[in-house]
Amino acid sequence: MDIQFKKEDKVFLLLCIVLACFAELSFLHGEVGISYPLFLFAFYGLFFWRFRKTKFTHMRIGSLLMVCIWILGLSYFYQSNVLFYLTNGLVIPILVAAQLTLITNQQKIDWSRVNFIKQLKTKLVNSIKYNQQFISYILKKFRKEGAGETGGMAKSIGLGIVIAFPILIIIILLLVSADSHFQAIFMHIPDWLFSVQIGEFFGRLIVIILFALLFYGFLNVLHLKQPQTLSSNMKEAGSVQFDSTIVTTILVLINGVYLLFTIVQFKYFFGSPLLNDMTYASSARTGFAQLLLVTLINWSILLGTLKYVSVQMNAAKRLIQVLLSLLIVFSGVMLTSAFMRLYMYEEAYGYTILRILAHTIMLYLVVIFTYTLVKIWIERIALRHFYFLTGLLFYTGLHIVQLDQLIVDKNISRYKETGKIDLYYLNELSYTGLSGLIDLYESDPNSGELKHLLSVQYEQMRNTDYTWQSYNLSRVEVYDRLESLNLTKHENGD
Repeated sequence: MDIQFKKEDKVFLLLCIVLACFAELSFLHGEVGISYPLFLFAFYGLFFWRFRKTKFTHMRIGSLLMVCIWILGLSYFYQSNVLFYLTNGLVIPILVAAQLTLITNQQKIDWSRVNFIKQLKTKLVNSIKYNQQFISYILKKFRKEGAGETGGMAKSIGLGIVIAFPILIIIILLLVSADSHFQAIFMHIPDWLFSVQIGEFFGRLIVIILFALLFYGFLNVLHLKQPQTLSSNMKEAGSVQFDSTIVTTILVLINGVYLLFTIVQFKYFFGSPLLNDMTYASSARTGFAQLLLVTLINWSILLGTLKYVSVQMNAAKRLIQVLLSLLIVFSGVMLTSAFMRLYMYEEAYGYTILRILAHTIMLYLVVIFTYTLVKIWIERIALRHFYFLTGLLFYTGLHIVQLDQLIVDKNISRYKETGKIDLYYLNELSYTGLSGLIDLYESDPNSGELKHLLSVQYEQMRNTDYTWQSYNLSRVEVYDRLESLNLTKHENGD
């Protein structure tokens, strides 16, 4: 890589340093809220300025990724789901790196292939190498100029400081004695200096430098002319092929076991709500994880057969297609059984984020199994594109439907029917969970336990000094509702 440091590069480096300072300010000063979408806005502003003369490619997938990135980023502002708070911290940077790599690459890329992941990894590695060369270039330039005018200038500046030091002491002493306000301000300077944590200061400085190098290196690597990449049509070398007779035998045996399982399910589980003396909860708990795991194994068998089994004889090919179709049908039965078990468990113990996510995973599996069934009979359609796009849309869609609100609504409906609810789970779920507890309190203000939970939350929020970075709409809404309840006044009156 050829390092060039023209005037525009100097401006770009300065902007990267400014963006790095903003990144440190956005992510390392307490809870992240509105600061995430603001940082995304600043980052993309810098990106589009740097690539203002570049013709972007792969615009369809790039635009889709952009929309998903912004939905995920804005969720820090309008939601407070703890699980997504953590996962999005990893997902968003990956999507951003993938999107920028795609739209800046002037060659056609099949983004569904493993080669794209390798290319993305190469970009990140090249960013580190670019920064190493850039730092070496800067150090050499300073050493080279150090012997010339720059070295003489440094000596002159040092001599000027030495001469000015005693003069400054005299001037400051005179000004301090002349004005009491200036004296008060000046005397507080040592206190301010000692209040600064040196370790924290240098730690944040190192983080800013790392952020600046990350932005500068990665965006510059994207800006460089691309070398010839691997062709998207390039076949994988040494592709393994399984014997069709062996695979057919395996599929017949597996489908035979699944047929027996399906008969049992329809006779006992689907036919009656309980298995002998088992309760709803134990019946639901028994086998849910196992059924989901078996379904994932079936999915792996499907993909392996479609990729690594090539059949020339028409009759054998049709037999494998039929067996794979039966495997999907039986997988559907297992998903239905798992869905019913989980549903009964939720009716007995309530709704949680993990249980709702399990439902969404099963729904995702139904969608991809259906598409895979079409792939079995129409071989020309691609699976990887569909799997990735569906997974991305499912994950992004979870932020739009607001799972926390769904959990709250389901638990409150269950409470109205059964009188059972886990107040402590909703209390710890998110600000949306707190909003649900406020709804319950407004309908039943005499609940002492509920009043205590809300009072503790209100006092904690009132005594917390929130930074602007953590500004969150759901938190502000909940705090306003808690404040309107006058919980502290009520408790003092009890």
